[in-house]
Amino acid sequence: YLVIAPAAFAVPGGVLKVYRARVEGPAADAAPGTLVEIGADGPRLACGEGSVRLLEVQREGGRRQRGDEFARGARLAVGERWG
Repeated sequence: YLVIAPAAFAVPGGVLKVYRARVEGPAADAAPGTLVEIGADGPRLACGEGSVRLLEVQREGGRRQRGDEFARGARLAVGERWG
């Protein structure tokens, strides 16, 4: 697991703070910031090299939650760009 100081970035509908993430393998030919999968552990985003799975996040004005809880409650679409 990758433990980071909370990092925030723009997502559709506001800002998302990331508290815990996991580095994963390549994301095919997806551009950095592209949502490539919505998995059981949470959403996976393409990076410059590989991808990252969001395991614990907090929406702007919301509570901290696991990545899978966030993915179930958010209206996410594979292929959308975050950033």
